Amino acid sequence: MISKFFLIFIFLTILHLLVLKSNTYAQKTPLSQSKSVNAAFLDTIPFEFKKNKIIISVFLNGKQRKFILDTGAPVLITKELQEECQFKIIKKELISDINGRLDSTYRLQVPHIQIGKVDFKEITGSLADLNAGLLACFQIEGIIGSNLLKNSILHIDYQKKQIILTNQIKKLKLSSENAIPLLLEENQGTPIIDIKPFPQAKEQILIDTGDDGFYSMGLRSFYFFMENTNLHQYLVSQAKGADTYGLHGLEQDTTKHILHFDSLKIGKNYFSGVRTTTYTNPNSRIGAELLRYGTVTIDYLNRQFYFVPFSNLQPIVLQSSRDTKLGFSLKGEDNLLKIGAVWEGSQAWQKGIKSNEIIEKINDYELLGKNICELLFLLEQIFEKESTYIFILSDEQGNKRTVTLQI
Repeated sequence: MISKFFLIFIFLTILHLLVLKSNTYAQKTPLSQSKSVNAAFLDTIPFEFKKNKIIISVFLNGKQRKFILDTGAPVLITKELQEECQFKIIKKELISDINGRLDSTYRLQVPHIQIGKVDFKEITGSLADLNAGLLACFQIEGIIGSNLLKNSILHIDYQKKQIILTNQIKKLKLSSENAIPLLLEENQGTPIIDIKPFPQAKEQILIDTGDDGFYSMGLRSFYFFMENTNLHQYLVSQAKGADTYGLHGLEQDTTKHILHFDSLKIGKNYFSGVRTTTYTNPNSRIGAELLRYGTVTIDYLNRQFYFVPFSNLQPIVLQSSRDTKLGFSLKGEDNLLKIGAVWEGSQAWQKGIKSNEIIEKINDYELLGKNICELLFLLEQIFEKESTYIFILSDEQGNKRTVTLQI
């Protein structure tokens, strides 16, 4: 019997990073790796962790600027920064976003970027509209991606809110017991490791610090495991709708699945309480939520990945937020907050909530007339401590109704 309460990623589904992922249209022309000016380097750089985004300061064209650190993307530059700096345009190309949607952009040559005391030169990047949609809320000017880091070792410590960049692995004093093999995707250098999402399965996944979640299963793995393993016993529910944003906009309506795992394994570490939704990209991924449970080291140079948990307790129990049992996901369109996908059997499904309905009000919080950034941070406040939520919903014809849901 399917439980009537289901996990929805209220913030995770609305906050997928709007950037390139590992599949690009121009596979035959890989992004060249940058070159470090420093022969040997090691530096510690502070970061801000905002909505599961790693935001760092970089020095570029005479100014300090905010960039997101995203290992699942290449270097990306905003249109505004390109207008200021006039970087050399190499070529025009088609690129695919996380949802498989194609559009054209320009490949650029960035002569120099400094992160802390570490200098990088001759960086290949791409032009992207990073100030549209949700990314505008972070006020960034670009993204530092894996093609810049290919000759480096990246160590991320969430508790200290700092990264270490080096090319000397011994300086980090890591134990080989925590190392697992690392592959690099050939186009932009996205790191890839093997995991076991459940005891009968093994898959290759992207290490994607630009993704907000813990684990997302790509449709390629989902259909393979459904045919060849007992994945069906981990299936909780399904829904049809859209809530994932890519570089080129909102995905098309698609069928999504919720899965629950109690023994996901990364290296020698086990995680329990793992809930995930499938998504349209064929590649599965581990996102920035992993950083809350231990230090992560991506050794691009020596092709090794390290995860060292903050606690010695096994399994590592994932924390569940209070806003996870309403039964639907959210999406933002034209500065309106709408219902994304409604999970079959959930209390929202039982009360007739439909995809694309507009949410005008939640409890005493008016949502109409607010921009996407105001909505984003208001949602955090709304779902912080309440257990009863009264929704004022309207459909495409303007018909309004009131629905009450309980956590």
